[in-house]
Amino acid sequence: MIDIEGLATGPDATILTIAAQSFDPFGKGYYDRCYYARISLESQENRTIEEGTIQWWSTQKEAQKEAFCEEGRVDLNIALD
Repeated sequence: MIDIEGLATGPDATILTIAAQSFDPFGKGYYDRCYYARISLESQENRTIEEGTIQWWSTQKEAQKEAFCEEGRVDLNIALD
């Protein structure tokens, strides 16, 4: 399962975080393999930021702490590798 948090809703959205969790939906559930990366905004200069999505994030107080944390951000290309 993959979850991407971003600053727009289209395929060219600026990405805040990428998370992945391996699992077996027909077996014992989750495996102990996961991935999480905070993506640097500077590595995504040509990607989209939508005002409506920024407004939505302003209503998500708990999620903001993690999604907008600056610590440990990596370039998008590194995260995708």
